[in-house]
Amino acid sequence: MKMRKRNLIIIQTIIGLILLALWIKYTNLATIIHYIKKVNFALLPLIFILYVSAYAIRSYRWKIILSPLKEVPSKRIFYMYMAGLFINYIIPVRAGEVAKSYFLRNEFSIPMSKSFPTIFVDKMFDLIGIVLVILIIPFISFEMGNWLFVLLGLILAMFVLFVFVIFLSIRKKEFVLRISKKVFSHASKKYEKKILGIIENFIDGMFVVKRKPYHLLVIFVLSIFAIFVDGTFCYFLFHALNYHVAFIIVFFGYTLMNLSYILPTAPGQVGTKEVIWSLIFVVGLGLISDKTASVVVFGHLFGGLIVITIGLLSLSLIKFDIRNLIGKRD
Repeated sequence: MKMRKRNLIIIQTIIGLILLALWIKYTNLATIIHYIKKVNFALLPLIFILYVSAYAIRSYRWKIILSPLKEVPSKRIFYMYMAGLFINYIIPVRAGEVAKSYFLRNEFSIPMSKSFPTIFVDKMFDLIGIVLVILIIPFISFEMGNWLFVLLGLILAMFVLFVFVIFLSIRKKEFVLRISKKVFSHASKKYEKKILGIIENFIDGMFVVKRKPYHLLVIFVLSIFAIFVDGTFCYFLFHALNYHVAFIIVFFGYTLMNLSYILPTAPGQVGTKEVIWSLIFVVGLGLISDKTASVVVFGHLFGGLIVITIGLLSLSLIKFDIRNLIGKRD
């Protein structure tokens, strides 16, 4: 692993541990354990199915986005998606996104420069959740914390930026290349040529967005459905911990929680998940602190177990050694 990436992971880990220590300081661990001991195990199979289904839907969406390049079997695309999710979980420098491109190159001979834009587009469709969150705000029955509006603004800005990048890539290719050439003109000729080549390949790969209206509608519907399944998973997770909160509140909070993952996290989301979850559900939406903490702790452990188990199984099924990831390119 390159030194810069290793140092970034170390920094993210330290920040995550600091956040976890601060979170523990302001929570009652004994009360959290008390609530977790009373978990409703009868709901766990449903929670498991909902959690995995949300990613299965997203993997099928990626399959459709990828189809202009190659028709990849649904089972293989699911394995690749879950393996990438697992790698992102343990190496939080977006290594999982690079891994998914590498899987496609390794098994289906799709150049990484062609497949990577499909991953970018796939992630952009997840940001549709910000639109749903904004639409829900008028139906929230109590005042939200200012923190939520800051987070909403940040995510909305990212969504607008992604849409703008896609628009420029499709409609203004020559303009983007001209600006890029000016920006990197001070780099050495070797690196300038390499960087401009990557940018041009990325722009050329954005043709996947130029689809028939029917395909775009299917992708949009799948995105909404995945977000709804996510919210339903979280709703039953709250119920499993015997904390009965209105679906619209849980859906709003968890959708915003998932959108916040565009921000850097620690390996395994340690610390960052607990803090952001508390900021959204407790500070922002006014839920009970200890009960909410028990939900995030149990959900973190249960969700992490699912990601690690299915991720490792998927890596095995696609015959990939994670040590081969770093340094792989076209």
